[in-house]
Order: sequence, then C-alpha cells, then structure tokens
Amino acid sequence: MQTKTMDDKELNKFTVYILHFDKPYWQAGRASCQHYIGYTKDLEGRLAKHRNGNGSRLVRYANSQGIGWKLALAEEYPSQVEARRRELWIKRNGNGKRLCPICRK
Repeated sequence: MQTKTMDDKELNKFTVYILHFDKPYWQAGRASCQHYIGYTKDLEGRLAKHRNGNGSRLVRYANSQGIGWKLALAEEYPSQVEARRRELWIKRNGNGKRLCPICRK
C-alpha cells in the first residue's frame, strides 16, 4: 500500500480552464466564438501546446488568424470525472462568457 504525499495529491488534480480570445471570430458552421473551454491534468503543458499550435483545432485556427488569447479562468478539481463534468456543463449551457472575468469587466 502506497501512502500519498502532498506532491502525489497535487499530481492527481485536474483543471478546467477558459481561454478568452482577443476578439470574436466566425468559424465554419459555428456561431461567433470568443472562448475555448477545456480541461487538463497539466495546465502549463496544455497552454504551451496551445501556444505552439499543437493544442485544439479551435485555438490553432485563432492563432493562424492572428487572434491572441489569454487564460481567463482556471478551476481545480480532485478527479477527471468532476473536471469533465464541469467542462461539459460550461459548454452546454453557454457559460463561457458568464464565467469569464475578462468579459465581466
């Protein structure tokens, strides 16, 4: 039996995050988009992938159009199930804009 240390607990956290694009844009077959919502176990690594063009197609498209983005919100969850549930709730209910602190200014 392995005892979990504080570091082990940190490794088991998942993060739901919202990226805010500098300006809204139209993507084929979709309404105007200004946020990307995702979840990850390694936020810094995932943001690096988005910056380098190896992340999601949506962020890759924004990057190719010269549209900048910022990390607007990051929430930690103790399990992948909880993080995924929160991510889907935000996406399905169109809550990206409501939860984005940049949009609320």
